[in-house]
Amino acid sequence: MRTRTIAAAALLGTVLVGSGRAHAQNGGTAINLTPADHAEIRHILTSLNQGADFNDSELWVSQWTPDGSWTRPDGESFVGHDRLREYRRSTRVPGGGASGRRHWTNGVMLTPTADGATGRTYYMLLDISVVPPTVATAGHYEDVFVKTADGWRIKQRVIKPYPDDQ
Repeated sequence: MRTRTIAAAALLGTVLVGSGRAHAQNGGTAINLTPADHAEIRHILTSLNQGADFNDSELWVSQWTPDGSWTRPDGESFVGHDRLREYRRSTRVPGGGASGRRHWTNGVMLTPTADGATGRTYYMLLDISVVPPTVATAGHYEDVFVKTADGWRIKQRVIKPYPDDQ
């Protein structure tokens, strides 16, 4: 029990020191992200993936600010809840249900800014309709997060597929 308590304290200390270091590197003008902020932003990223993979347009749209923008690799952008909802509904599986693809994300790097945070997250989009599942595409997301009255939300996302941006 004592070992777990020490390990938890060390992990919390690492997160707090890391948050402070990022704050200092930005010249002191950035907000300081707490461990709770990190957890909430990661939850947003997970909810976004689940909304896309299980055709839940409202879950997906609710992760964005009302004026949020999502830019596809081809450069087309969808701005605002109405356009984001329209796009997400256009990609639904006919008849409902889960899609044949799953978003796998990791390596989330958050950097505090004066207005919230920026993030970079690695992704793989898996085609699970084949055995074994295969990677359909991979790359990273470049995100801008802001804290609203409803909590953290995505203000902007740009998708950067590989190998285009290597």
